[in-house]
Amino acid sequence: MTEISGPEYFSEEQPYGSFFVQAARELGYYAYDTEGLADLLSIPSSEGYVGRIMLPTSAAPVEFSDALYQKIYHYLEQNDPKMIFIYGEVDPWSATRVPDFAGKKNLQIYIEPGGSHRARISTLPEEMQKKVIDQINTWLAE
Repeated sequence: MTEISGPEYFSEEQPYGSFFVQAARELGYYAYDTEGLADLLSIPSSEGYVGRIMLPTSAAPVEFSDALYQKIYHYLEQNDPKMIFIYGEVDPWSATRVPDFAGKKNLQIYIEPGGSHRARISTLPEEMQKKVIDQINTWLAE
């Protein structure tokens, strides 16, 4: 577990306070599957943990609003922007990735097999890298 998400990520001194505020307010945040860990945890579940343990004390409480999510979702659903999204297969944020809207030519999603939150063009398999770079070059030539 510590190889994927080390304990420093959950410490008060971590540098991600502003991100956690945005996640709690606008983005939402995935939960951890804590089944089988009850005897190791000081909390009964991970539900609502962002507000309980990840937000700076000066920011709590924060109410979630899905307004930004809805705005982005509808924009992507109704348009075909020139956008490439790259995710790692084992990155927890891939659970909340951009939907794969059918019929989009420009909106492209790539998932690096076995990849983490550090997935980039350069970490994709060679065939995927070529597709991404070819697409970018096509857009630049237009």
